Amino acid sequence: MLRSRLAARALNKAIIQPLSGIPRPLIFRPTLPALSCGQKAPSNVRQQATAATVSTNEAEKHNLSFNEKTEKEWSHVQLLVDPRHSKMDESFIGMTGGEIFHQMMIRHNVKHIFGYPGGAILPVFDAIYNSKHFDFVLSKHEQGAGHMAEGYARASGKPGVVLVTSGPGATNVVTPMADALADGTPMVVFTGQVSTTAIGSDAFQEADVVGISRACTKWNVMVKSVAELPKRINEAFEIATSGRPGPVLVDLPRDITGGCLRNAIPTESTLPPLTSAAARQAVELHKKQLDESLRSAAEIINKAESPVIFAGHGIIWSEDGPKLLKALADKASIPVTTSLHGLGAFDELDKKSLHMLGMHGSAYANMAMQNADVIIALGGRFDERVTCNVAKFAPKAHAASKAGRGGIVHFEIMPKNINKVVQATEAVEGDVGANLGLLIPQIKEKSMSDRKAWFDQINEWKKKWPLSAYEKAERSEFIKPQTLIEQLSSLTADRKDSTYISTGVGQHQMWVAQHFRWRHPRTMITSGGLGTMGYGLPAAIGAKVAKPDALVIDIDGDASFSMTLNELSTASQFDIGVKVIVLNNEEQGMITQWQNLFYEDRYAHCHQMNPDFVELAVSMGLQARRVVKPDDVVDSLKWLIDTDGPALLEVVTDKKVPVLPMVPGGSGLHEFITWDSDPWKTQSLFQTGGKLYTKSHERQFDGNSGCLNFNIHNNSTDQNRIVQGKLTPKVSYLWGCPIMAITSSPVEGIVGGYKGNSFAIQGTLIAFLSCAMFSALEVLVIALTTFKVYGGLYFWSIIVTSSLGIVPDAIGLLLKYFELAPIGVSATLSTFGWFVMVTGQSLVLYSRLNLVVGSERVVRFVLYMIIIDAVILATPQIVVTYGAIYSDNPRFVQVFKIWENLQLTAFFVQEVIISSIFIVETVRILRLYPTRSKRRTNIMYQLLCINVIIIMMDVSLLVLEYQNLFILQTALKTFFYSVKLKLEIAVLSKLVSLVDFHASDALTSEINP
Repeated sequence: MLRSRLAARALNKAIIQPLSGIPRPLIFRPTLPALSCGQKAPSNVRQQATAATVSTNEAEKHNLSFNEKTEKEWSHVQLLVDPRHSKMDESFIGMTGGEIFHQMMIRHNVKHIFGYPGGAILPVFDAIYNSKHFDFVLSKHEQGAGHMAEGYARASGKPGVVLVTSGPGATNVVTPMADALADGTPMVVFTGQVSTTAIGSDAFQEADVVGISRACTKWNVMVKSVAELPKRINEAFEIATSGRPGPVLVDLPRDITGGCLRNAIPTESTLPPLTSAAARQAVELHKKQLDESLRSAAEIINKAESPVIFAGHGIIWSEDGPKLLKALADKASIPVTTSLHGLGAFDELDKKSLHMLGMHGSAYANMAMQNADVIIALGGRFDERVTCNVAKFAPKAHAASKAGRGGIVHFEIMPKNINKVVQATEAVEGDVGANLGLLIPQIKEKSMSDRKAWFDQINEWKKKWPLSAYEKAERSEFIKPQTLIEQLSSLTADRKDSTYISTGVGQHQMWVAQHFRWRHPRTMITSGGLGTMGYGLPAAIGAKVAKPDALVIDIDGDASFSMTLNELSTASQFDIGVKVIVLNNEEQGMITQWQNLFYEDRYAHCHQMNPDFVELAVSMGLQARRVVKPDDVVDSLKWLIDTDGPALLEVVTDKKVPVLPMVPGGSGLHEFITWDSDPWKTQSLFQTGGKLYTKSHERQFDGNSGCLNFNIHNNSTDQNRIVQGKLTPKVSYLWGCPIMAITSSPVEGIVGGYKGNSFAIQGTLIAFLSCAMFSALEVLVIALTTFKVYGGLYFWSIIVTSSLGIVPDAIGLLLKYFELAPIGVSATLSTFGWFVMVTGQSLVLYSRLNLVVGSERVVRFVLYMIIIDAVILATPQIVVTYGAIYSDNPRFVQVFKIWENLQLTAFFVQEVIISSIFIVETVRILRLYPTRSKRRTNIMYQLLCINVIIIMMDVSLLVLEYQNLFILQTALKTFFYSVKLKLEIAVLSKLVSLVDFHASDALTSEINP
């Protein structure tokens, strides 16, 4: 760049200036007297500098110094610089870089700056000292300043401006920049830097800020000269606010901000750039493509029978986006769901509202998205928290797209977000609001009665899975956070769009999204993409600065709040009347919820000791209160709202409250966990998945320790344990809360696949089932090659059990757990194999029972028991299995689990009875004939041990079953039954020898009576 400028100047001096005979404007720099920093150029010099042309008469006085050509001969020569660029701006002459920064902030109408001073940025701070044009908010940490700028931008729609020093000052803003980039928030960050002469010398507080911030900004630059500063500032604001908004960074070396501008600079560098001819041509080309895309999109939408609008963050950043969204939804009667950042784009009190979508979205929004034939995405990038398992996302829309009658229509301003996650049937690139304005006239009007079937289905889902379904608090219990948020929503409803809510990240963020009623755009301010804990308080401060007359409330969790609570002092110092609600459960709630569901209650480092938040707030100059009882919540909220100035309300909440609905990792949107008030109505199935919670619970509050104690009743066994000084339940359900679910551990795989991510469990399943199949095939080969005569119950029971029992059961379980086949196919294989395997093994035991049992009555009893158990136990099991798979009635899964326990126990008792008879009779024979034959005695002892081993294996299966380890139990059961058959083959020759001994005994008895 520098070389090209020098070359241009040389050419200008050598070629263009001598062409003075040509009556055309010339580029020149006026000769100015030397000025000191801060001294302004004299007025006559300024007038001279603004001259854009030289008169023809004066030009004629110059002689051509190197060639004698006429004007006509030189007419083909073009100037290197556009004549517009010849205009020079001398208004900055004599200013320091810091003073130029100040003037540029005024030109960009900046009213507030957030930041923290330091040595490398002091020239700028000195220049803005006592500025009357904007306010500076001094944070307590640079990260806080960055989040304040984010909150300011989100509430106002204007870019937030941050000013910090070099080194750690700059690196402390990396997290806010990454957060702003993820969420599309416009932010302009100015960082100090060591002098250009010291760069690369590892100077004090030097850091490669441009390199560090490259991955977390839309654009960044280091200013290399004072003259370059206005241009870079213009570019920064232009890039931050154009397209998808985002953060930019301008690095300011100290010698640049402290240096003085001595010459005029081109006006083009101090004013917004003009649109180039190439850019105008690109716009025209895009318009032609846009018309075709809009026509195709309208055609798809008009054909839709069950459409859904998905509104993302982009609809809010578009000026008329929310208004046009409502117009589209009303005209075509299309239900609307939103992303976390799209909350407020559509009035949630509208009957067409589905509320938030995604991992913790409403169940009916998720179901609608999965069953829609057309999805209209407006300014959303299909984040994984929205789609969950993308392979299972929107199956009906994809099917409709292939059939040419529907699909996904994606309106998006950022080209790289189109088809990045979800393949769009039709993509409309550009500003979503502008494009909606062009689309709506092409959309056919439809009333809700025209879509009666679709809205009836949605209303059924709303009735079945309402967001208001959660465990309510009794008067003696702790406060439920969901209830508090609903009460706050009611208290602020009459304020319309003058209430802004910010949050940190964690359970409280999702509760706020679910239970506050969002009716106006920009009123929900949170960290979505990056999920930055500590975001809530500084963002609320920034929002309050942007909207001083609005009610701004930060609803925070104790863990998230603790990360930036020092900014309470900022609110107090500048009398920023932000309100703070701290939901205190003394733990990282979302982490403990995941550890409970997916990590077998191993609560690793997620409980914390908090300070006294009330005393802390008071010490920083805020008013503060604490509320513990549910009956006091409303009065406390009214106090908080009516209090002048910054205030804090600490709310002591229940320590174990799950965020539901929830879609576990790896699951589809329709595979969610929800809460149910009936502790026995524990399962809700839709197509796939399964999870069961059946244990009842009682709760007590220990007033002395401040802990919530769980008394879990499971067969009168107390399963409580102490974790990090807190009494927490070691149970397989979600903290004792009766919920219903569609997937995931601990009792998963009942009618669906394994949803966890444990390679150990996956490997165990594959190992057990593979070994079972190998052993069964080995037994089959041995039996066919060993037996001389293919006959008899013993032979056929071994053959059938191995080939038609163990092998199909193992294959079916593998197909089911790893979802390699339709659930009906895998369930049929495993159910058939299970029935043959269990019944066949009992017949194997029965067939060798008469070797030691002489009573026909006992043998007959055992046979009848096997037949009756097979009919009574297996038949209902098959019925409830298919009922759980194909019925929406949650009772089927409940009955499935109960019957699974019952039949496993009954078959265990059956095999214990048979084995016990064999053991008793074997012991009796050994006592009656202790010295007849040592070999026979050894055989009897071996048979005795085999039956003991069989009983021990059955006991272990029973333990796994009652520990709710369903997947391991079924896989291990198949493996154990293959082991039992191998044991039978192992003692086959011994059984033959035993029969020979019995025959010889009988012969001896006849000869020697």
